[in-house]
Amino acid sequence: MNQVIIGGVTCLCLALSLPIAAEECSDRDALRSSMAASERLLGLESSSFKKPVVLKRHHPSKRKEVATYFERRDLHYTLYWLVFDDCQAGFIKRTKGKY
Repeated sequence: MNQVIIGGVTCLCLALSLPIAAEECSDRDALRSSMAASERLLGLESSSFKKPVVLKRHHPSKRKEVATYFERRDLHYTLYWLVFDDCQAGFIKRTKGKY
């Protein structure tokens, strides 16, 4: 127990060391978020040719790495995203377009 004096008033404060568990974005929501971000990045002319995949889950941060597969004109791209706890996808990299 710690005692803190604030403005002449003594306040007893308990320091609890309980771990605060952050909500983890589900795999389904992570896939949706990365697909939506890929569509925004590549535009309306693109379409998905393969289902997205959760490649790995970072255990301490609970972030997920997701790969999406898109086709634009004649080129095929793989886009990699890092999906955070709040299901926001952050862009990592994109492969060069292949035929």
